Amino acid sequence: YMTEWFMCIFSRTLPWGSVLRVWDMFFCDGVKIIFKVGLVLLRHCLGSKEKLRDCPGMYETIEKLRNLPTTSLPEELLITEVVSLKVSEALIERECGRQRARWRAERGELRYAPSRRLFGARAIRQEESLLPSPLSSASGLGRLTASLTSLRRPLRPSPPSPSP
Repeated sequence: YMTEWFMCIFSRTLPWGSVLRVWDMFFCDGVKIIFKVGLVLLRHCLGSKEKLRDCPGMYETIEKLRNLPTTSLPEELLITEVVSLKVSEALIERECGRQRARWRAERGELRYAPSRRLFGARAIRQEESLLPSPLSSASGLGRLTASLTSLRRPLRPSPPSPSP
């Protein structure tokens, strides 16, 4: 169920209207929306004692999460619950750090160095607003023009025209 949820961004799990709303929020707010939707779906499917009794083993639990009924969670309710769930970027980063430390303790050092994440379009815009604009000064404009000129392909000589 996790592959269908996270790798496919819920496109195989939720009704199409809900998928589009989740994707809109994902592009705007970033990866935290994916975790929030997953938590809401877990709470909706397994959040009560009666629902847990229906899943006595791991197989039943995974089958229940893999085969969510499309009518069980209306789009408006899903989005309302996702928006009201308090999960911050700091909380996600803290948990990611814990999981990396756990990985290192069990399996050794990671093979790659994870970089800082930017969470969605809002965070990217905010980050860009802190950087100096390359067009803010005449020298910046000159550097931009020079770099664009260096990317220009040289003109190929045209083939000679056949003589009559």
